[in-house]
Amino acid sequence: MSGPGDRARSLAAQGVLVEDPASTFVGEDVVVEAGAVVLAAGGRCFREAEERGELSTNHPGATGEVTQIALALGAQARDLDALQYHPNGGAWPASMQGYSIPETTRAYGAVLLNAEDEEFTDSLGPRDEVSQAIFDEVEKGLGVETADGRPAVWLDTTRISAEDAEISLPYMLRRYRAAGIDPLAEPILTYPVLHYQNGGLVVDERGETTVEGLFACGEIAGGTHGRNRMMGNSLLECVVFGRHAGKAAFEKAR
Repeated sequence: MSGPGDRARSLAAQGVLVEDPASTFVGEDVVVEAGAVVLAAGGRCFREAEERGELSTNHPGATGEVTQIALALGAQARDLDALQYHPNGGAWPASMQGYSIPETTRAYGAVLLNAEDEEFTDSLGPRDEVSQAIFDEVEKGLGVETADGRPAVWLDTTRISAEDAEISLPYMLRRYRAAGIDPLAEPILTYPVLHYQNGGLVVDERGETTVEGLFACGEIAGGTHGRNRMMGNSLLECVVFGRHAGKAAFEKAR
């Protein structure tokens, strides 16, 4: 006798259930048959940020429902609580809130300063350490408040040479200058923002989850980086494991 878990595994290998937008009846579901399914739906940092009253670099679609669907099918997950903060999110002006300030700003000489214009951490440290240092500094009462009441500290971008900035940070300069701030002439307000879901569905080296025929890649998959990751390497999950998952799903389906 097969139980719910067996049935779930069988369904996962058959295809997906979707709402048909062309259907005469609103909300009518249609089964799209498939020999294998690849999930590449991203993480949930946008939803988490909204629930916490924080900011996120993520788009509004990063809400995590697909992960919940996979878990309901019986897929195993790991480190789902391991959400990473980007230490330098835009804090002000409002049009820059949630913007991911390039970490190369710090590589080119920008440093973090508290309300008393003091350096309080190694600005070139790992993401988690720099983010925590900012949280701690604000908790001590040494942060700065934005015009809309959000916590922040200063990122002194005036220490970056104009030549380096124009070559390596042109988009950031355009964004801030369009908002009325020149980062090369004055420091900018920053605060950690929810950025990346390190945990996710358990996958093997081919990207297959613990549900046969169900594959995952990108932010929805967990384990590639463990509970933390360095800047700039999310392409490992998206591109490298995306290719592995795609090839394995093709072999599974044919």
